[in-house]
Amino acid sequence: MKSGFVLLSRDTELIALSLQAAAQVSIEIRLLEDYPIISESEYLIADPKALIDQPQLRPDILVSRELTESTWQFAANYSPAQLIELPDAINWFQSWLTNQQITKSKVMTFKSATAGAGSICLAVAVGFLASCNQDVVLVDLDNSRSSLTMLTTISTKDSVSWQQLMNLTGLPAGSALFSGLPKLNKLRLLTFDKSTTLLNQSFVENVITLLQEQAQLVIVDLGPNNSVSLRQSEQFLVAPGNLLGLAKIKQSVVSESLLLRLMPKTGLTKSDVSDYLAPMKLRSYQSETRLQLDIADGVIPGERKKSELRRIARELLVSNDS
Repeated sequence: MKSGFVLLSRDTELIALSLQAAAQVSIEIRLLEDYPIISESEYLIADPKALIDQPQLRPDILVSRELTESTWQFAANYSPAQLIELPDAINWFQSWLTNQQITKSKVMTFKSATAGAGSICLAVAVGFLASCNQDVVLVDLDNSRSSLTMLTTISTKDSVSWQQLMNLTGLPAGSALFSGLPKLNKLRLLTFDKSTTLLNQSFVENVITLLQEQAQLVIVDLGPNNSVSLRQSEQFLVAPGNLLGLAKIKQSVVSESLLLRLMPKTGLTKSDVSDYLAPMKLRSYQSETRLQLDIADGVIPGERKKSELRRIARELLVSNDS
């Protein structure tokens, strides 16, 4: 089952036309040169001229700015691939893209404004999802600490890491990747270990896309330092409701929804914070000392019915699941 699109071309004008046409129907196309490996989950869109040096490739569709006789003859070697002239047949191209795209599951990313700020929120999410009996993939991209590994209690010897995926000659099919991840009940985990080298943005997006095909929900922990941006995800910046947390938010450009953990001892209320951070989109929840202690002792937080944290988890993970 395919869902992604990759373009091979050396014609800058053709590349611009293709990307613009796809953007108009809310579809992303990556360039093959950004990450020179095509996975089984991607459709290959190619310019016939760019295939001269790579005759082993078999594109799903051919695009060209000029349909000359030589272009037709060259394209005949790649039958049954179809040939589209851009921009004249741009509507047909957009229709083809739309028809090939499948419905993908939701992706939610959590980034911490300060170290450890998102741990409790993730703990509640994991505990709540564990009781939902849904296929969920937890993706660890936190290069400072492995909160998701700790919360799921999945042994490191059984784990599958980003570095292991990078060491492969090509990404596996989505079903193989999904089934190969270690799991706790129906929660599966992709880990980030200390040996992981710098991750390529396109590589991360390709892996997430593969997981979206199989899971009902994908949750990504970015931690406080990861600069990866998943454009088609719902993004949350988690911050403690104290002076340090607010200062960190003020110092940065916040494009995510802000999820604030209010702490009664600081004396700050949601109203105070809203006035200070306006006009940012703000959600908040109360920090409960007893629940934090339970989490430290290994108690699943999703079991506490009257928990304020359970309420925010339900709001984020259920009412937004559409």
